[in-house]
Amino acid sequence: MSESLKAWRRYSSASQGGHLIRPRLVGHPRAFPVLDEKRIVDIGTTEWTVKQLASKYKPIIRQKSTWHNQPLRMTYEIIDEETRYIIRYHVVWLDEIHPSPLVNLVYRQFRILYYGSALDIEMIEVSVDKTSGHTSKVVFETEPEKGSDLIPSHTKAILSRINHKYAMMIGDRQPIEVLPTFHNDRIEFLASSWNHEFAIQFSRSDTRLFDLPLEFLNEREYASLRYETRRQASVKSFHKLGTQILLMCWFFLSPFVVFLALLRRKG
Repeated sequence: MSESLKAWRRYSSASQGGHLIRPRLVGHPRAFPVLDEKRIVDIGTTEWTVKQLASKYKPIIRQKSTWHNQPLRMTYEIIDEETRYIIRYHVVWLDEIHPSPLVNLVYRQFRILYYGSALDIEMIEVSVDKTSGHTSKVVFETEPEKGSDLIPSHTKAILSRINHKYAMMIGDRQPIEVLPTFHNDRIEFLASSWNHEFAIQFSRSDTRLFDLPLEFLNEREYASLRYETRRQASVKSFHKLGTQILLMCWFFLSPFVVFLALLRRKG
């Protein structure tokens, strides 16, 4: 059993009565092919196992040193395309805590219903050129400068390598030149908000660096933690019908959850 599943079970056992709804939902299998972790791949003239390749480009995560909700681990999967390898890294936190306690209660129940657990799993997609070994593109979610801390926008950011420099496009804005920090081939990110959206340009003061353990995302974990419902980047695996049904259910259930929460507080 993976570490994130173990952590989630420990968390569920320790928080008896902490959740008002405990659905048992089964996720869908992966809808696209990925490389086996023991397979040999070529970058230029050098051979790597898939696991070695994922370790070579694994992102480095920073977070505010005062935050207690720390990342647990990172999983990966690699998609083989004609000119590049797409390495999808998934950073796993035990929870995602909204600043408002009441909103957090409802939001947590929604995540349990929608994702199957309160775990927060955020994706960073790194594209590696098969010939040069350069990081050609990085896709992640960020918060625009004018975004709201209480209602984040989850805006896609695309970092592209163009003529030995990097330009970043956030949402539908025009690309701007940026200077991301790389440690050899490993790009550095800051988890900059309570819902763990990422930034690549930031002050490193009062932050803590996490060099997380890296594990292959196997089929069992993919289905158990419902990865198909998570936000996707270049490779689509979203099941719209199931998502729409869950959202409709939650629309009717959320007032009931708030009512139960108020009763508990009065009791």
